Amino acid sequence: MRRSSFLPLALLLVATPLRAAEARISVNDVARQRAPVALLEPDGTARVIWENSKLGIMSRVVPADDPASATTEEKILVSNTHLSSVPGEGIVITHRQPVAVSDGSGGFWLVWVREKAYVKAAPFWESRDVLSQEIRRWQFDRNGKPVGSDGVVAWARGANRAQTAAIGTADGGFVVAWSSSDGDTTPGPRDGVFVRWFDSDGKAFGTSVRVSAIEDGDLATWPSLTIDARGRLLVLWQAPDGSSTGIFGRMFDEKRAPLDATQRLNLNLVGTEKRPSAVALDDGGFLVFWQGPRGSGASTRVFLRQLDAEGNPIGAERAISSASFFHEMGPAVAPTPRGTYFVAWVAWDSMFPREIRGVELRSDGTIVGDEQKLSTFGINAQYRATVVAGQGTGLFTVWEGFPDRRAAISGTRLDFLD
Repeated sequence: MRRSSFLPLALLLVATPLRAAEARISVNDVARQRAPVALLEPDGTARVIWENSKLGIMSRVVPADDPASATTEEKILVSNTHLSSVPGEGIVITHRQPVAVSDGSGGFWLVWVREKAYVKAAPFWESRDVLSQEIRRWQFDRNGKPVGSDGVVAWARGANRAQTAAIGTADGGFVVAWSSSDGDTTPGPRDGVFVRWFDSDGKAFGTSVRVSAIEDGDLATWPSLTIDARGRLLVLWQAPDGSSTGIFGRMFDEKRAPLDATQRLNLNLVGTEKRPSAVALDDGGFLVFWQGPRGSGASTRVFLRQLDAEGNPIGAERAISSASFFHEMGPAVAPTPRGTYFVAWVAWDSMFPREIRGVELRSDGTIVGDEQKLSTFGINAQYRATVVAGQGTGLFTVWEGFPDRRAAISGTRLDFLD
C-alpha cells in the first residue's frame, strides 16, 4: 500500500499510537522459544513464526487486533530430530532462524537454517559438533500446509551460526540473504554475506551473489533487506570498518544488477556499530538504522541515517533512542498507515534485558511524539526487535517475553489513528 510522503500539518500533532495489551502467542512451555517473526494477512490475522529449541519451527495464526483472544493451535512447520535416548550420541537435526515472506496468494515462503550436528549427551551435559548448515526454503499454503518439497538456498560448512533475511518482490518472488562461514580462519569463497533471487515458484535466478568484501571473511554478518517502490534492493550488513565493526550497504536494480559499489554508512569509527535494518520511503530513499556506541563508553543507542533515492547518504547519523537504558539495540522498522514510520528496539540495563521500546518518525527521520514502552512484562535475552506492517490502521510486533510471567513468544498491536 503506497503512502504519501507529503506530511500535512495535522500529522505534526498526531496522537500517540495506541498499544494493545501484551498477549501470549506461543503455547508450548517445554523448550526455549526464540527468534519470532510475523506476517500480517489481508484478513486481519497475524501469522507468527518462531523457533522452538525442542520441536522445530512453529507457527500460529492469531487475530491481529486482539491476539489474546486466539483459539487456534500452534503448528510445527519443520520438525527437529533428537537422540533416541540420553545418555547417548548420534546425529541430530535442528531448525532455527526462521524468516517468512507472503507468496501473494494467502500462503507464504519459509526460509530457515537447517543444522546437522553430532551430539553426545548425558543428564545436565552435552557436546555438539556442527557438521553442516543449509539455508533452506519451503512454500506453505494459507492453512500452514507445505506445498511440494523444500529446497536448498545455499550450503554453509563449519560450526558457524548462519543468519538469514528475506523479502518479497512485486512479481511474487522473493530475495534471500544470509551470512555464512566455512569454519576456517582464512577468508574463503563460502565466507561472508550473500544474496539470491527467486521467482514466485521458488526457482532461483542464477547463483548466489556475494555482497560483502572477500577479505572480511566470516566477520561480515547480520544481513538485512529492503526493497523500494521501483523494485531496487538495498542490502545491509555489519563488517570490519577499520576500527571495529561498521554498517555497510549495496544497492541492486530491479534486474538484479548492482547499482554502485559497497559503501560504509557509519561515519563514527569509535566503538562498534551492529544489527542494521532499513525502510524504503515513497521517494525512493531509505531510512537506515543500527545500534552504535554512546560516546566513548560501552553503552549503546539506536542511530539513524537517511539515504536518497540513489542510495547516497544525506547528512550524518544521529541517535533516535532516548538513552533511557544502558543498551538500546537491534532496531526494526515498518511504515505506519499514516505516512510515518515506527522503529522498535530492545532495551537492556548493563546486564539484563528489560523492555521492548519504540518511537514514531517522519520521513526525514524527525521524531513524532514520545518514546513508548511496548512490552508489559519482562523480556527474555534477545538482541533484535521485530515489527511488521499490514493493511488497516496498525502494526504488529513480536518478541521473546514473559507474558503471565512464563517464558513465551509475546505480541502486541499498535494502532495509528489520526
